[in-house]
Amino acid sequence: MRLPSVVVVALTLAATAVGAQPSRAPSSDNDNAVLFARARRLVTEGNGVLGRILVDSALASATPGTPAYAEALYWRATLAERASDAERDYRQIAVEYPQSPRATDALVRLAQLDLVRGQPAAARDHLTRLLRDHADAATQARAQYWLARAALDARDPRGACDALNEAAGAAEPGGDLARQVVALRARVPRCTLKVAVGSRDSGLGTRDSGTTPPRVPSPESRVPTAASRVPNGFSVQVAAYDTRGGADALAARLVKRGIEARVVSPAPDTPPFRVRVGHWATRAEAAAALRDLKAKGLVGYVADDVVPNASGRP
Repeated sequence: MRLPSVVVVALTLAATAVGAQPSRAPSSDNDNAVLFARARRLVTEGNGVLGRILVDSALASATPGTPAYAEALYWRATLAERASDAERDYRQIAVEYPQSPRATDALVRLAQLDLVRGQPAAARDHLTRLLRDHADAATQARAQYWLARAALDARDPRGACDALNEAAGAAEPGGDLARQVVALRARVPRCTLKVAVGSRDSGLGTRDSGTTPPRVPSPESRVPTAASRVPNGFSVQVAAYDTRGGADALAARLVKRGIEARVVSPAPDTPPFRVRVGHWATRAEAAAALRDLKAKGLVGYVADDVVPNASGRP
């Protein structure tokens, strides 16, 4: 029986991507790194079938329980066509390979997928585990930033402000995450960053003393008008849909690729459903990010982020 030509070509690529003979699997971490880089490039260029076959070949040659197997699982998740497949592999890494260098990314991406699905409580569970199991400053800062995002989605401005101050204390001064923390702070009502970025002495109790933040109204209770919306930094818009399902699907695919994506709309269940990436304090930063996204095959434009005066939610 003859194999389909696309499979034959893919198997040949899997063997030759690392300079091996067709019958030999990748033999080192460096070989696999080259293979995974080629697989990612193929998927980015639209050759998803070939890219995923390359990753499957590495997974088939790895021994379960080893770091190489966890690495292959990570790339299969990252390049997966469906969000459910990515979630399955990320969960396996988080549960069975907690010591893998990819375990932190797996937990963050599980949280991001939960946020795209509108499940901030589930996202918080993953991020709380990340904080418990990984004490290094970079991981703590990243987890706290996403905890703040989850708290905002759960309409918990107090929790968001606390998490942002923790993130600020652990973030690298002048780094991308530090800038994202500052930009996100603008979305949290009555929140002040009371620690220096990178101080590590973040502490809690970071809201304005003596002032109780107002209850965040649900989107259903107050649909903002153009006059009631205020500027809130910038993001990159990559698509807009008439239906929520299409926007959610694209956002999930971008999250799997490690791209911070979300869906926003003028009001609940009201089109257009816009897929936007990132938060930046200045237009110049957003424009630089847009150039990076174009290098990854995405097109879009810099958009003003606006939020209702009362709630701080986009």
